[in-house]
Amino acid sequence: MGFLQGALVRLAFTSALVAPLASIIYLAHVYGRPGRVVLLTAASLWVGLQLRLFPTRSSTPSTTPPPPPDSQRRRLRVAVIGAGPGGLAATKELLEAGHDVECWESKAGVGGVWLHDARARNCVFDSTLLTSSPFVTAFSDFPPAPGEHRHWTHVQYLQYLQEYAQHFGLLPHIRFLHRAVALTPLPENRWRLRVQRVGLVRAGAAAAADPGKGVFGGGGGVG
Repeated sequence: MGFLQGALVRLAFTSALVAPLASIIYLAHVYGRPGRVVLLTAASLWVGLQLRLFPTRSSTPSTTPPPPPDSQRRRLRVAVIGAGPGGLAATKELLEAGHDVECWESKAGVGGVWLHDARARNCVFDSTLLTSSPFVTAFSDFPPAPGEHRHWTHVQYLQYLQEYAQHFGLLPHIRFLHRAVALTPLPENRWRLRVQRVGLVRAGAAAAADPGKGVFGGGGGVG
């Protein structure tokens, strides 16, 4: 908390505390000795209430455990299915966390549904125009170029995703023209992923995210 924020909190605390106490003191003066008993009781209750409403930093212990040191983090082999916007972001974050990542994409390039193919059904139309601003659509760690105030066409957004993948070095970790055909759970929070390319089926084990705990399983990978 900055100095100004702290000063405002202290001012609010003082105002909320002093004004009611002044009223209590006045009532105690009017009603004499019984009023002083009321004064002590009410003052104790009011101070306790204010301390509860305006806790200090030291009286509010943090419940967030500190992150483990890098030496204690497990290096996992992780399979990401799809190289669309979500798959690219997941691949980047997992690589930065130190994991061994393989992204499997059924198409010949990044972009997912934004990679237009007139022969495919799972892609955008050739006339697609984004309705959100580039500054809202873009990733926060890779903003659009200055001066891009117009809404992107699907071609421009695809180019942005390609530049994103190149900028963060994701392309060597993407296996293009491989379609995921089966995902089977294994013991110890591992998964077996089967992918196919031109009729060739490959199988192996890969770690995957546990949606319940938000952690990754260990061991193995698609070989």
